[in-house]
Amino acid sequence: PPPTPVADRTFRAMGGRASVSVDDASAPILDQLVDEAIRLESLWSRFLDDSEISRLNACDGAPAFVSSETAQLIEAGQRAFSATRGYFDPLMLREITAAGYSTTFELVGAGAGVSHLSHQGIEVRPSIDDAEVDPVLGLVQLPRGAAFDPGGIGKGLATDRLAGMALGAGAQWVVVDLGGDIRVSGHELPFREFRVDIAHPDGSPLGAVGFADGAAATSGTGKRRWLGADGRQRHHLLDPRTGKPAVSDLAAVTVLASVGWWAEAAATAAVVAGRDRGVALLHELGIPAIAVTTEGQAVRCGPIEEFLL
Repeated sequence: PPPTPVADRTFRAMGGRASVSVDDASAPILDQLVDEAIRLESLWSRFLDDSEISRLNACDGAPAFVSSETAQLIEAGQRAFSATRGYFDPLMLREITAAGYSTTFELVGAGAGVSHLSHQGIEVRPSIDDAEVDPVLGLVQLPRGAAFDPGGIGKGLATDRLAGMALGAGAQWVVVDLGGDIRVSGHELPFREFRVDIAHPDGSPLGAVGFADGAAATSGTGKRRWLGADGRQRHHLLDPRTGKPAVSDLAAVTVLASVGWWAEAAATAAVVAGRDRGVALLHELGIPAIAVTTEGQAVRCGPIEEFLL
């Protein structure tokens, strides 16, 4: 049991189960943190027609005023694209909807996914490098034909913002979990290490990692799967080189990082890249991670040894 009292709240946000935990004295801020998570979803969800992301995507290359939070999301997408050599690409919304993932995953699994976006005659897929972001004015201009997908980075960034909000409000420590994207921050934590389990593709345990400050994210092809119109199994991690679900020999990658958005994007990029390129990328970037192959082998990447439990 934790040595100090803990206050927590479990709720649904960003397409799944979420939770926030703080020291007991900070319990009054829990409602604010839950409200903020739901507000960020209202800004960033591609499944809401009136979200800022949906309205920005509808501009088709015209500039649009957005909140500082959305401008930060676009900038994070640019940085992740560059750092991962393009293996994480946030401008693949048209491809993912074409694959059938055009509505919430619960409905996709029920066969409700349809394609409703097209490239409108654009033959070369646009690059996030060509997006213009003015965070001071809150002005964003995506390249013509581009459609931004917050998947693979939005939840991680949201955990960062919620953690910062909690500490700014006086919390001694905070743990944010948005669908498995974890952010831990503060001092006098009620645990020595926050544990993240590593699983074999069949669900059996392979080990665990622990950390007391920073972020963890796991990306994989095993959970968000559905049958396409052609009757074939598909998943939500697309390869920017093909525009189709990645054919990867990695089943999942768990990344530890200082911030949530980078952990989430790096994990996604590594799975998409596959074992050889993905593991090499993680080593090159010095990211502590464990990559699990489709055969169930756990590959240690970067300075992960100090985090093993």
